[in-house]
Amino acid sequence: MRASSQSRSRLSGVARQASAPRLAVRRATLRDAEEIAELRIALLLEEVEARAAALRPDARARALELTRGQLADPSQAFFVATVAQRIVGMLRCSVARSSPLLRSHSYCLVTTAYVRSEFRRRGVLSRLVQAVVAWCSERGLDELRLQCKLDNEIGLAAWKALGFREVALVLSRSAT
Repeated sequence: MRASSQSRSRLSGVARQASAPRLAVRRATLRDAEEIAELRIALLLEEVEARAAALRPDARARALELTRGQLADPSQAFFVATVAQRIVGMLRCSVARSSPLLRSHSYCLVTTAYVRSEFRRRGVLSRLVQAVVAWCSERGLDELRLQCKLDNEIGLAAWKALGFREVALVLSRSAT
């Protein structure tokens, strides 16, 4: 999903119109790890059909350890949206590479995104994506990709409103 100049302009306009003036977006630091880990658990609880029963007993500790490692990795970035210094949304992305059989091509893979329910539909995700587009530009990346479950109608609508389009289908089946 290419973030063209036209879609960048559209994203910028959407962010300016919809966001509250008190919303700030910045690159996350290690000091943000605990709040980001909390948001990751919230995301999982919304996604997992069995809810908390599906989480490992040590999921919170693992989320914190994973987040700290990813925050320290220079090929990845977390961006956070804050209101009154409280993190209300986050987005993680990383530099990914195409097949080694193809000419060198890297792209940005959006791997995790979450906005607290009380801050949804206020331009938070748009502002986070805008920050990622700038991050990509600094690295010479001209494409953003992500996966979204087909039954996540709200998520699909949000991503499409931000200029993403369907380009592939991931198939799954049980191995048992």
